[in-house]
Amino acid sequence: MSSGITRSVTVTLHELAFVVERFAAATALATALTVNFLMLRYFIFGRTRMLLVPQLLLYVGSAGVFRGLEYLGFLLVNPAFGTHYVAALVGVLGVSSMLKFVVYEGFVFVRTGT
Repeated sequence: MSSGITRSVTVTLHELAFVVERFAAATALATALTVNFLMLRYFIFGRTRMLLVPQLLLYVGSAGVFRGLEYLGFLLVNPAFGTHYVAALVGVLGVSSMLKFVVYEGFVFVRTGT
């Protein structure tokens, strides 16, 4: 969903609203980050203990760290080991998704009692 939002918002803003590509992409990435946060907070993890703003700041910080680690992981797996870039990307993002779930469930979107 996130990549679909990023692509569609970028293309729509650039092609229909004539927004410069770099600003269209930045807006799309911010939109995807916001939608991801809201989906995780309200639909994936449900009721949480934390207030909205501190949780949002924690999420944005952790998302930034994960993006950086994903890129470093890609750089390690792709050129260092000679792995095809698509396989490297799929592998790194797959591992990252599992780690994100653990971090988000345990620290960012801690649920209240059921």
